[in-house]
Amino acid sequence: KLLGQLQVVHKLRDSNSAVEIGAVTEKLPQAQTIEALRAVEAQAAIIYWKAWEFVGVTFVQKDRGRVPEHWLEFGGRASLATGNPRKATNPANAILNYLYAILESEARIAALSMGLDPGIGFMHADLRSRDSLACDLMEAVRPKVDSFVLDFLEGRAFKKADFFETRDGVCRAMPSVTKQLMTTGPIWAKELGPVVEHVAVTIFDAN
Repeated sequence: KLLGQLQVVHKLRDSNSAVEIGAVTEKLPQAQTIEALRAVEAQAAIIYWKAWEFVGVTFVQKDRGRVPEHWLEFGGRASLATGNPRKATNPANAILNYLYAILESEARIAALSMGLDPGIGFMHADLRSRDSLACDLMEAVRPKVDSFVLDFLEGRAFKKADFFETRDGVCRAMPSVTKQLMTTGPIWAKELGPVVEHVAVTIFDAN
């Protein structure tokens, strides 16, 4: 995941963040516990999402003055409504969350296909509200999704009608956007294949 994030910040042409994430990545061999790994990942995440802050979202000329100011940039990863990534409050994060949901579904399917229980994870705590192993598996592929989102944002001028804002400020992508996003499932399934196979072989060999 960290190596993938490093590739994305290079794509963002943020050399400072690339150096910082590279330095954090070098700490991985010394991380001998799950807690230590989480700490390294968290350090990289802070640097990584900071590099995304000013990624722009383009709207057609007639709609630029009709959308909220905070819709025009990626901003922070945390929602203004929740303080965490859930319930995004701008288009860029809404698109990212939508694709992450597809990625999680594909990770769940891939785990089951390899005889793994998607609910028993390692890095994510086991909760009734999520399949923790699916969340673990998708981590390695998240940067691939992120890179796709960068290309998607760069290659399109959106309309105000492409998104809907709820009363509590949550931003929802409309079918004019999600129709294209929902076709990406096979891409993420292919990216997940080697990851899930590696995990399955490692677990089965250990038993």
